[in-house]
Amino acid sequence: MKLLDDDPELRRLTFHTLLVSDKKPCSYVTEAVLKGGAGGTDVWRATCADSGDWLVTFWAEESHSVESCKESQRRCREAWAPMFR
Repeated sequence: MKLLDDDPELRRLTFHTLLVSDKKPCSYVTEAVLKGGAGGTDVWRATCADSGDWLVTFWAEESHSVESCKESQRRCREAWAPMFR
């Protein structure tokens, strides 16, 4: 999935479609930011206007996972921490 080079509006729409298809509450994605990645894994933060931040991870085998940062605050902090300190 080529998201980094996409127009920001198209990127927000792509994340909105992904969240809704995964049955996550999201009226509108206001921001989608690549937070890190390694070895074919990309970690993104998608922010929804009504449901807050979501941790979206794309795996090398083209699968993905979506976690609410309201429910997984520690996991989101760890995922978004700088990879190299």
